[in-house]
Amino acid sequence: MPQLKGLPLFCLFSMTLCFLFSTGPLLGQPSNSQATQANGDQTTQALLNEVHELRLALQQNNLHAYRAQIYLERLREQQRRVNDLRGELNGIREQAAEIKSEQPHFNEMIKSIEGQMEKEQNPTRRTEMEMQVRMLKSQVERQGEREQRQRERETQLTSQLQVEDAKLSELGDRLDAIERDLEKQLSTDKPQPGGKRP
Repeated sequence: MPQLKGLPLFCLFSMTLCFLFSTGPLLGQPSNSQATQANGDQTTQALLNEVHELRLALQQNNLHAYRAQIYLERLREQQRRVNDLRGELNGIREQAAEIKSEQPHFNEMIKSIEGQMEKEQNPTRRTEMEMQVRMLKSQVERQGEREQRQRERETQLTSQLQVEDAKLSELGDRLDAIERDLEKQLSTDKPQPGGKRP
């Protein structure tokens, strides 16, 4: 019977050991649920960081697109202005060339009529020829003044066209810079092998 007296004590000792072993992870070591929760927290943080990076990239892309749209509209307007100036300049040059080409014709007519006047005996006819010469000389003078105005306008338009061309080039350079920035950003954002970003 002495063996039966020690049995409850042995059972109590065994139960205590079982209890300690079963609560060991709770007391000193993280359980599987704690490790899973820690891994979940890290994954959530990584996803939040990725979403934040994507949001920043999207905002930057939207800003580039907005700036590109503004510069594109300005570029189109500037191109229209340059085209208008070129058209006006070409018209002025054509008119000036036409005026200049008419002057020799008027001069020849004047010389011809003056030559006839020297031979003309009829006073009435001679008077008519003198009036024709005066009218032709007046026409040549007006044409010369008109040509001068056209040349002055040509100089103004040429200078203005140079300024507007420079503005057009500057806008083109800005658009090119935005395009280079976008290409650089796209190449930076490409995922590296293994799914890592640079």
